[in-house]
Amino acid sequence: MSHNKRKKTFNSITELEQNLGNTLNLEENRSFKTKIPKRFIELASTIHLDDPLMKQVLPDVRELSGGNDLDPVNEHRLVNKGLIRKYKGRALLIVTEACPMHCRYCFRREFPYEGNQMNTDNLNRAIRTIKSDKSIIEIILSGGDPLSLSDDKLDHLITRINKLDHIQTLRIHSRYPIADPQRVNSSLLAALKKFTRTIVFVFHINHPNEIDDELIDAALKLKNNNIHLLNQSVLLKGINDNAITLKKLSLKLFDIGINPYYLHLLDEVKGASHFKVETNEAVDIHKQLKGLVSGYLVPKLVKEIVGESSKVTIS
Repeated sequence: MSHNKRKKTFNSITELEQNLGNTLNLEENRSFKTKIPKRFIELASTIHLDDPLMKQVLPDVRELSGGNDLDPVNEHRLVNKGLIRKYKGRALLIVTEACPMHCRYCFRREFPYEGNQMNTDNLNRAIRTIKSDKSIIEIILSGGDPLSLSDDKLDHLITRINKLDHIQTLRIHSRYPIADPQRVNSSLLAALKKFTRTIVFVFHINHPNEIDDELIDAALKLKNNNIHLLNQSVLLKGINDNAITLKKLSLKLFDIGINPYYLHLLDEVKGASHFKVETNEAVDIHKQLKGLVSGYLVPKLVKEIVGESSKVTIS
């Protein structure tokens, strides 16, 4: 299946209700549109806010209250024409605002995408900045979701990055293979091969039910192309905030060659506070997980704290 013919996505609750033939009684949030891939619905056990997958993507009336921070990780001030330089040795490129799905807890819900995407001018500018700073050894492609770009655009972007000799690692953060595993096709793999040094692909999988045979197949394609696979999850109330779920997730990930890397405390963006797990509870869950699995299956529990030189490990 080509990237352009990918499966249907529901862009409103009305559309979803029409498809299901029943009423969900959910309030649409005008400021953060609904976007749910059909496949994600098929992975869920039930189309209800109680389901750990649906809770991530269905609008919840609690979004309209609580949590006022539009910029919980201080990116709006740091971003310069799509280039973010927050940590030493790394540069992050906002390559698109498009995503295959809208996760309701997304810390970039309120991000100023206007003027901060990789159009030709911004890309030329970013490349010049990175070229002039040899201390940058890793480039991170983010968004939105970098795999929302066409394979041709990715090919062009990666080819240009590969010409920067001091860049040792290209890191790509994506939820696309969960939304549509067919996205990992031969032309995408060919584009990725344009980077001739180390590629790290970071999945964003929060719950074991997001992993099925199709996703496993996509992960193996990446792995077979010498791409390092990591996963980061967000600790989310009512979704994965217990050691048993996290154990299942870690075992499933490791089984398909993905290393559990980070377990993030929620970045408290406006409208997402109902997902928050308190720090002391998070530490307790993390401790329980350590008692259930081998050390290499335990992701680091981290929090983004504004002004720190890296993610802060919570213990």
